[in-house]
Formats: sequence, C-alpha cells, structure tokens
Amino acid sequence: MKLCMILCFLFLSITNVYADSYIVMDGEDLTVYRSRNQDVVQSIASVSKVMTAIVAIEKGELTDSWIVKEEIRNSYGSMIYLQQNQVVNLIDLLYGLLLESGNDAANAIAYHVGGNDTNQFIIWMNEKASELQMKNTVYRNPSGLDDQDGGNLSTVYDQALLMRYCLQNDIFLQITQTKYFTNQLHQQYVNHNKLLWNFPYTIAGKTGYTLLAQHTLVSAARKDDITCIVVSFEMGEEAYFHQRQYVDFYNEIQAYTLIREQVSKIAGKLVVIDQPFVIHGTKEEFQNGHVLMFMDEDNKQLVVKWQSDVRTNCMYYDYL
Repeated sequence: MKLCMILCFLFLSITNVYADSYIVMDGEDLTVYRSRNQDVVQSIASVSKVMTAIVAIEKGELTDSWIVKEEIRNSYGSMIYLQQNQVVNLIDLLYGLLLESGNDAANAIAYHVGGNDTNQFIIWMNEKASELQMKNTVYRNPSGLDDQDGGNLSTVYDQALLMRYCLQNDIFLQITQTKYFTNQLHQQYVNHNKLLWNFPYTIAGKTGYTLLAQHTLVSAARKDDITCIVVSFEMGEEAYFHQRQYVDFYNEIQAYTLIREQVSKIAGKLVVIDQPFVIHGTKEEFQNGHVLMFMDEDNKQLVVKWQSDVRTNCMYYDYL
C-alpha cells in the first residue's frame, strides 16, 4: 500500500505539469492550435540567445577568428569559460551559445559582430524583432540575464514567430540540433535541450532559466514534413510538457494535398503548378473546408484559396 502511494505520487508529479504561458504553432502557416497567455510579456532568460544566434549568423562571418578581451570580463552565470586574450572563432562560439548557453559566448559574439560595439548588436536584435512582427518584444542584452536591466522581454507567440524564421536557416538548424560539439581547443559542449534525446522528431530548441523568468523553452519538431513549434514560459518539467504537446499535435494533424505539381489548362489559360498546395489540419477541419479558385488578370495568376473555420490558406500560380 505504501509503495502504491509513492508510485501514485511520482506519477502525478510528472504528469501534472503546466506552463504559465505556452503556445503550439504550425511551423508552416502560423496556425495556433493551443495556447495559454500567449501575449503575456515577461523576461525570457536564455531563450534570448536564439535571436543572438540568428543575428550573428546573418551579420557576421562564420570564418572570423579574433582575440577576446574586456568584453567577457563581467560575464557570469552559464558559461563556456572563455579567458581574456583567448583566440576564438565565430562558429565555435555559436555552438557554445546554443548548446551550453554560454553568457560569455553571447557577450563575445555581440561585441565582435557589432563592430566592437555591443549596443549596435542589440539594435540589430530589435530591428530583426520588428521585421518579424514580434510586436511585444524588446531586447536589452545578448544573453538573457535579467538581474541588472530587467532582461529581454517577449511573449510565447513572438518567440514562436522567431523560431519559425530561424528554422529556414541551415546554419542555425545544424547547430541547434547538434547533441555534442568539440571546439578547436578539444572542449566538448553538450546540448541542454533534453528533447533531442527524448523525442526523435526534434529539430531545434533553446532552454533558459533565471529566478525572474523561471524555466523557459522554445523548441521545434518535424514529422512527415509537418513542422510544429512549442514555446513555454514559467514551468517545470518543460521538456516533458513539450514532448506531450508534440505527441498530441501529430496525433491530430495531417497533411492534405489539394493540388499537385502539373501544367494544366484552366479557363483557357495554361497554368504552371510549380509547387503543390498542401494544407495541415484535422480530418474534420479538412472535410468541412472548401476551395475557391479565380483568375487574377492584373497579376496573371491563378489564385487558389482554401478556407475553414480555423484558417485561410492561399497559393498563387502564374499562367501563360
């Protein structure tokens, strides 16, 4: 009886997990399937390093090497333990940033890529957020530490938008889904994202924690060419929570091909279908949806629109 009570307690402790804020988003068309407090703004801790990484990849030169100096002197918290006057390179630091969540790596990257100006790098972070329509996001530093300046503020919705953008970058994907990496000094970095070991379809992720933010996690998975993004703030057992959301998502959502690649004559026009029209949804949603097609004479395009109670998807095909 006593053993039974202990086992029951353990079972409840790992299954009754929740996020104060979370979102489950389709990585293709941004449909939100489930969410809680998706627009509540809070400190996001080291999830911030997703933005640091993508800005560095886009603005920096991956082959750059340089000597780190004063910019890492006041780094603390999660570290890869850089030393002043150490020779570093950008690609190694990006692995240290995303796998080990090195705050010293974040500071070194921001200072160098910003042209020896961390403030310039932070400006770029906020410009990228604006470009991606992350309307409730502000970045104040490249690391996510929040005990001095209040940290970087965002929502689970905005962070899902950012992850969706980052998934289109091959370098980011290569780094974030690496379990182990050995740098030029033969030091090994281990990815903190437990989902890489526990859920086989995981393709990206970044963990975070501070006393103010509590646990934060953004992750992405891909199965049968369907991408799902999950973001959670302020929770425990976050990896288990994400895994459970993915299982539920892939049990419910399927891909449906409405139009396949072909060249067809429609309404007297030769239309080139150069990519299939694929929508994601539940079986019930697909059955209740409907397709509209019309010719846009001004742009010489066939417009195909699929509409349901949940969403509207459009594709545009040129005609001759």
